[in-house]
Amino acid sequence: MFEYPIDALLSGVSVSVPRVYIGVSEVEVGRDYLVRLRIVRSAPPGERPEGSVVALYMLLYPFTKPVVKLGSVSALSSESAAMLWAQAPAYIRIVGVFHLRKTIGLEDLENRARRILSGSSYASAFRFVTRRGKEFDSRRIVEMWINRGSWRDIEKLANLLDSVADFLLQEMLKDLDYIDLIYTGIGFETPQQIAELPQNFETLARVPRMRHKGVKGLFRVTPAGLCMFTPTEDTESSNQSIHYIDLCREFAYNTKLFIVNEDRFEGVTG
Repeated sequence: MFEYPIDALLSGVSVSVPRVYIGVSEVEVGRDYLVRLRIVRSAPPGERPEGSVVALYMLLYPFTKPVVKLGSVSALSSESAAMLWAQAPAYIRIVGVFHLRKTIGLEDLENRARRILSGSSYASAFRFVTRRGKEFDSRRIVEMWINRGSWRDIEKLANLLDSVADFLLQEMLKDLDYIDLIYTGIGFETPQQIAELPQNFETLARVPRMRHKGVKGLFRVTPAGLCMFTPTEDTESSNQSIHYIDLCREFAYNTKLFIVNEDRFEGVTG
């Protein structure tokens, strides 16, 4: 579980460094833990109910043409800001925190935001998406971090994205009569330093089918929102040398991790 609330950002925190837990045990960023990993796929709910407090966000990825991922998250959750960081962006901007006056679909806000921005002059500078397609998958994001020395000027892109957010907020408030603005104007960087990552890796989606009890290995959370799992025992593919690196968000939603202690394990996270 990744914990870091949006309200901490409202008080002026500029860099998000979330707390990460396996079960009830807080783990240190950059440290290896012997764990047992099991793949458990999960799906989000389909709606945001009336009365919810929701943050609309933008995540910046500095590809050749910079990509901005639009999304929304419950602003009352203790892990709201941390789950943005866990998607490994170079910069995060909260467009606004809203109170909903009716029940809406889970992705209604970001879909509306994408339509607005795709038809604006900002579409020449950024590509706006709401989901990560094949051309914007975990492997490409991991490779971006490995080759981070070739990044474009993040500060310039972040300043432009702040202007995009201001424009988008005004358009959203004009177009949608079921949102009440609570707060806006929040931008924060993700940590720019990251431990060296191996070139030989696969994403979490490529983890081979495991035994029911899972596979033992070393697990690490990096400073940039990427997680790494290195098996230390056989999987069905007998490939013991591969490292599995992915967005920490993917690990949080699609695995259960158990800390191993003298051939016993305790604690669980999903």
